Amino acid sequence: LVSAGLALHGGRIYVAAISLPVGKPPQGAIYSMLPDGSDLLSVVPESAGYAPDDLVFDKSGGFYFTDFKGKSTEPDGGLYYVHPGHTQITSVLKGIGKANGVALSPDGNTLWITEYANNRILRLELADPVTVLPNGSTAPYYFNGPAPDSIRVDTDGNVYVAMHRQGRILILN
Repeated sequence: LVSAGLALHGGRIYVAAISLPVGKPPQGAIYSMLPDGSDLLSVVPESAGYAPDDLVFDKSGGFYFTDFKGKSTEPDGGLYYVHPGHTQITSVLKGIGKANGVALSPDGNTLWITEYANNRILRLELADPVTVLPNGSTAPYYFNGPAPDSIRVDTDGNVYVAMHRQGRILILN
């Protein structure tokens, strides 16, 4: 497994670790550790069957992670929420072709996801941490060429998208 995404929370480092073996489904886990690398804990074990690529925490201490599965014609990936305490995982959105980056707006009400296999950004407006509003799921941006990768949101709500194999970052405000 190699690290694909990380987040800092509660004095710990959380790492989304993934393996992309040729000819086999992707697999992975999410670990947490202290800054010096000690006290390694498995938060989402490899046996859970996900291929975590990125993660972001909300204000309550839960976190979202993307599942980097599927392809453009078989969108088997998704977005999941790990509830505070890390004892329950809930599906937020399924049917994503290689869900990659994930970011949360400053107010905690909007999620941004990069869909690697279909070259687009998804925007989800939330009613609560695991419920998308009835008309709250959109794809506001499509890309030509190499796919969008990681995504982040700053304190003003601007969205930053790292463009895979392009050496650039797209900024949306």
